[in-house]
Amino acid sequence: MFVNSAFFDVEEIQVRGNTYFESEQVITMADAKTGGNIFWGSDKHEIKARLSENPYIEDVDVSMKLPRTLIITVKERIQKAYIKTGKTYIVFDGEGVVLNETKTKPKLTEIVDIKIKHAEEGEKLEPVEQRNFDKLLE
Repeated sequence: MFVNSAFFDVEEIQVRGNTYFESEQVITMADAKTGGNIFWGSDKHEIKARLSENPYIEDVDVSMKLPRTLIITVKERIQKAYIKTGKTYIVFDGEGVVLNETKTKPKLTEIVDIKIKHAEEGEKLEPVEQRNFDKLLE
């Protein structure tokens, strides 16, 4: 069958929608490779699943541009602020989703006087007083 031919082997991978990550970083995280058949050798569902594990990636779409281009479109979460806890900084987006925890002070707005109950990457921050935090996010 013609669809099995090398004519449909992936030769190029394009990344769209990325601002935080470089395109090559997205391709590496996705473990996307050239050479496989665009219809069944590109593992589109696995690419989406791998990228969705990263807290900075809110949504992923994997499509194709025939005959040989795989397109990965990402919607990234945007860093909004951080809370300092001890010697670490918890960076989160506008919905309160924890993006990362770092020992390097971010160049973002610091939120003070909010005590944290639980903070895990990819999940919503759990402050001791949720109502105050919700108002802050608004």
